[in-house]
Amino acid sequence: MRPTLLAIAGALCCGAMTASLAAQQPAPIGHSDSVLTLSDPTLLIEDLAWDARTTTWYLSSVHQRRILAIGRDGAIRDFVPAAGSGMWSPFAVALDTTRNLLWVATAATPEGLGTPKEDLGRTAVLAFELGGGRLAARHELPRLSTAQALADLALLDDGTVIVSDSRGGGLYALRPGQERLDVVVPPGTFRSPQGPAGIPGTHEVIVADYSRGLARVDRRTGAVTWFAPPGDFVLKGIDGIRLRGHTLIVVQNGVRPNRVARLELDKRYDRIISAEILEAGTPGLSEPTHGTWVGDDFVFIANSGWAAMGADGNFTAGATLELPMLRRLRVPR
Repeated sequence: MRPTLLAIAGALCCGAMTASLAAQQPAPIGHSDSVLTLSDPTLLIEDLAWDARTTTWYLSSVHQRRILAIGRDGAIRDFVPAAGSGMWSPFAVALDTTRNLLWVATAATPEGLGTPKEDLGRTAVLAFELGGGRLAARHELPRLSTAQALADLALLDDGTVIVSDSRGGGLYALRPGQERLDVVVPPGTFRSPQGPAGIPGTHEVIVADYSRGLARVDRRTGAVTWFAPPGDFVLKGIDGIRLRGHTLIVVQNGVRPNRVARLELDKRYDRIISAEILEAGTPGLSEPTHGTWVGDDFVFIANSGWAAMGADGNFTAGATLELPMLRRLRVPR
């Protein structure tokens, strides 16, 4: 999710930030090809998950408050229908094949059609059974006087779900069998935390903070360590991240032009040793948000729809609504 376009993101001056970064990569770079294009430009797609066992895509629609399932035949069905099971706008999703669940971070925001005004500000993590979309669990964050919105999450190898609060600035953990979200770092630690990613074999996760860069967080102590940017590569404006081995793919919609980049970390995950832009400034790369690994391919949402969304939760009058698209980048190991 992009904080500059969401009321739930807080008052960040990212518009000025993106303008100052406009000259970072002026020439288009394109290595991706199309996976699928959806026919409805009002979906406002935020995240995706891929189930290789059933060859099914799961996509979260923030505006229509639905989770879509798309099979091998390309047919679209509702995995969770609009506002189903009391779901507000679904943002991040994560596939848990061990437990046969789809985890969803959901928040009541103005962008969601029909969101009850009295619910605005409420947020939760939901789990749905993959077989039929039945709600299996609901874990709501206690409502505070300060703003909060759980909008990004990651599933760790041990089944723990890590969730970031993009509005309140906190990071939370939900361990298998628990009912309550545990605080990893308290609200206010980050400005607008986005996608987390677990570091294999450790108690640490990498977290993108939209206006500050990338950080490593120790889940046991809450200690936060910031990565230094490699050379002149800008680490701000990162929305989605995915880690495989020592390769970290970042989706940046807070720089101009928008881009997808590959960062290589050292053996201890202490330092970024190289950066490579894989996709930037190409036609159709409008407000990319998240992506996922499919073998050696990184499949990402290229046209999320956020470029046409106003801060009031409505599509801007006269804005061009582009069709949501998934694109694929080959990222060799």
